Amino acid sequence: MQYIIWFVLLITCNGEKSLKVDIYPGFGWDHLRFVDMNPIYDVSNFNDSDLFQSCIEMIPLHENKIEIGSTVIDAFDSRTSDYSSNFMIGGSVGFGKFKIGGSYSKEYQTIKKEQGEQKTITLRNQIDYLMVDVILKPSCSLNPQVKNDIIEIAKYQTTDQSLMATYAAQMFVKKYGTHFTSRLYLGGSIIEEDFIEYSKFNSDASARNKYKAAAEASFLETFRLSANYGSTRNQTTINQDINQITRKVVSSKGGDVFILGGHIEAWQASVKRSPAIVRRATENMTYFIQSDKIPELTLVALAQVRQKINDAIETYAEMNTIRGCMKRNLPSFNWVANVEDSSCASVDQTMQFGGFIRTCLVGDDDFSQTYLFGGTFTSTKVNPVTNAYTCPEGFSEPYQLDDIKVCLAERITSNTQILPRYGGIYSCQQGNIGINTGPMACPKGYSAYAIGSIAGNCLLEVCLRFEKFDDIRQLPAVALPPFFSIDTINEVVENNTTNNTYIITGRMLDDSHEAKAQSFKAQPSAVSESRKLELGLSIAAIFIGILAITMVGIFQMRKYRRRRAKVIDGANNINLAVIKT
Repeated sequence: MQYIIWFVLLITCNGEKSLKVDIYPGFGWDHLRFVDMNPIYDVSNFNDSDLFQSCIEMIPLHENKIEIGSTVIDAFDSRTSDYSSNFMIGGSVGFGKFKIGGSYSKEYQTIKKEQGEQKTITLRNQIDYLMVDVILKPSCSLNPQVKNDIIEIAKYQTTDQSLMATYAAQMFVKKYGTHFTSRLYLGGSIIEEDFIEYSKFNSDASARNKYKAAAEASFLETFRLSANYGSTRNQTTINQDINQITRKVVSSKGGDVFILGGHIEAWQASVKRSPAIVRRATENMTYFIQSDKIPELTLVALAQVRQKINDAIETYAEMNTIRGCMKRNLPSFNWVANVEDSSCASVDQTMQFGGFIRTCLVGDDDFSQTYLFGGTFTSTKVNPVTNAYTCPEGFSEPYQLDDIKVCLAERITSNTQILPRYGGIYSCQQGNIGINTGPMACPKGYSAYAIGSIAGNCLLEVCLRFEKFDDIRQLPAVALPPFFSIDTINEVVENNTTNNTYIITGRMLDDSHEAKAQSFKAQPSAVSESRKLELGLSIAAIFIGILAITMVGIFQMRKYRRRRAKVIDGANNINLAVIKT
């Protein structure tokens, strides 16, 4: 039987004459990392400052709540409590249909690493002391730098510099985050998290109840609290269950550092002197981009800026979404995943990575062999195969498209267990041609991994299936925007001798690893951003078409007769670096 004991004391504080705080809402918030960012509104946090009191309303609370109920947290099961909800007012904030909030926070990754490596589950009990509710007033002015950054994005939009606007929007997300804080609960909290072996905890309902009771008893003992249980279980049995706790983590916010065995009363008194942010309420980053805040821009321009920033936020979230099977009891369990997908199912088909075709010529020569695919990485995104900015041992980086480095090998290496099955590739413009219907999706049993961006917010997704994840002991680091380089994608090189214009929309490296690019005849006038975007997306389509050529076993090394290369969108005589027009 589960026991939940609540002690709630609510004191009205009408007698307080002058309640001041120097911790304000109105700052940017990165909901993937759970970190405060640069200020959105014209506020600042520093000691003994009341300059920004006009921007906030305060509601005194002085609420003590001791929650004893052993909340179950399983980082791989969405049916248990959402880890991020404990830090947010009103629960967590999702990105579209994905809920990856807090996936890259230090606290969450500590729990997930422990659960993934040690095969445990977490039981949480806590004490909250909430002093004051601080609410941001809508009348508060924007930070001048934020307004300047928004106007800059709008200028790029109105001057047909769409890629520059996309780049500026991604930089905006890097500086200010995905949301902004509109409300804060100030005070203190102490949390105890106990780790129990997953298989023991989930053996049956009786086991779950007894381990919850053990975690509650451990919590009461830690903080010198007492409670009477209507249970027939004696203290000796409870102590035996407490000994099954493999690890205990106690953390505190606000006040003095809490020492195990200390008195709650002393800690609570220290919280009054040094309150901290216990919970936050957040709003979408584009909520404040309105005409009353930025009268310099038209309604159309404001709408365009909101769309650009929303797209940048979605790109940031997608680049850090790790899809996979999150069911612990299945062979395809992927403990680094943060979104459940269909990859728990068995695989219907496999594909052979066919390498790269430099030209679309037709002939009867033999391909000597196909290639093993060893993943991809960029300057901001690790390789899902190695969990680092490298290729697997025995693989090389013969090809590079913009910032995307592709790892290939012509022969089977000794360490093949880490290699995933390859299931094709697709983007925002081109479906997966490895599937008959060509959808923008992966085959059954495969997971989509965002490997990089082409022309701004257009992402390339590769379909992989990992058979073994136990050897990966470090969760991947967050990939921060921007996800493309202006210098690489938009480079315009003037040839002084021929007056021809060279546009390099993507680079491929030859066998000697020297960059090569071909040119095309163009008018002497400048090339518009929209044309560059069109070229970039065409390159993305070509990139996809050449990756998923044949459909055979991933590790088989077979010879093929040359087939007619698939030509995307009717573009003839093309290679990966440049489209000839």
